[in-house]
Amino acid sequence: SGLWTIGTVANGDTATLIITATVNAGTSGDTITNSTTAATGDQTDPDTTTDDLEAEITILTDSDIVLTKIVDNATPNAGDTVTYTVTVTNKGAAVVTGLVVTDALPIGLIVGTGTPSKGTWSSPAWNVGTLASGEEVSIVITAVVGLDQDGAVLTNTVTNTQDQTDSNVTADDASETITVSSSNLVTIKTVSDDTPNEGDTIVYTITVENKGGTDATGVTLTDLLPIGVTYVSNDQGTAYNKGSGLWTIGSIANGIIATLNITATVDAGTLGDKITNTTSAAVGDQTDPTTVGDDLDVDIIVDIPPVAMDDSISGLVTGTSGVLMDISSDDTLSD
Repeated sequence: SGLWTIGTVANGDTATLIITATVNAGTSGDTITNSTTAATGDQTDPDTTTDDLEAEITILTDSDIVLTKIVDNATPNAGDTVTYTVTVTNKGAAVVTGLVVTDALPIGLIVGTGTPSKGTWSSPAWNVGTLASGEEVSIVITAVVGLDQDGAVLTNTVTNTQDQTDSNVTADDASETITVSSSNLVTIKTVSDDTPNEGDTIVYTITVENKGGTDATGVTLTDLLPIGVTYVSNDQGTAYNKGSGLWTIGSIANGIIATLNITATVDAGTLGDKITNTTSAAVGDQTDPTTVGDDLDVDIIVDIPPVAMDDSISGLVTGTSGVLMDISSDDTLSD
C-alpha cells in the first residue's frame, strides 16, 4: 500500500525510511518519478513549503554490445565440420533487452547444430533476450564445408539488434574467414636407364610436388613394379610397401617435393621387351582439382648387349644388303 506508519516523532527528531529497489528491464531512457505524500499526524501542520516530495531517476541508455567470433579450423578440407563460437558481452551500463544475434552462414557452409548458453537458437537467429550490464553469453555453432568448396574463401559475419541503441564504444570482432584447403599434387615418374640389358640394375624415381595453395595431408600413391623387373630396394624404408606398391607419403607442405627411388633389376628372358611401369597419381585428404603436369608412365626397352670382338671371331656374315662379308677382329660391326 506504500503506507509508512511512523507513530510518534519527538520535537527535533528525524525519522528515516530507506527503500531499496531494482530498475526494471526495458526502461532504458525512461525518466521515473517517485512521489511521496507529506507526512501527517494528529496535529495540524501549518507549513509544507519546505517539503520535497518527489525524486526522479533517468535510466541510462548507453548499451555497448560486443561481439566476438572465432573458428576452430581456419583451413578445413571440403567435407570437414567446423565449429564457430560467438561470444556476446554487454559492456554498457544499461540492461539490454530484446537482444537478437544473427549468424547467417555463407553459401558453401551447411548449418549443423547450435548450442546457446542462454536464450534460444533457430538458425540464423539467436534470441538472447535480456543481457545485464557486464553479462557475457555464448553460442557454439557447427557447420559442414561443402564438398564443392575446394579452394574457396568463406567469410562469416555475425550481427546484433536490441531494443536499445548499440553505442559500439568497444569494437566488435564479428567476422571469421576460412580458406578451404585444396591441393595440386603433380606426380612425375622417371627411370635411370630406358634401354637396359637383361640383368642390369635400374632406378625408378617418383616425385610428388605440392603446387597447391595449402599443405597437403594424408598423401599416398601406388607404384607396383611390373612383370619383367624385380624389386631390390627403396630409399623410403617401410613407407613403401613392395608387395602392394603403396607409398604412404603423409604430409607435403606447399611447394615441397617428396621423392621415392625404387631400385630393381631387369629379369632374364626379357630381351627386346617393352616394359611399362605405371604409378597412380598422388592423392591426399584434399581434393586435387587438376591432373595437369602428371607423368605417370615410364617405359624401358630391354636392349641387346654389345658383342665383344676378339681374334677368335672371324668369317663370313650376311650384311644388311644380303652380301656376304668377310670380317675379322679388326672390323667394327654396326646394327
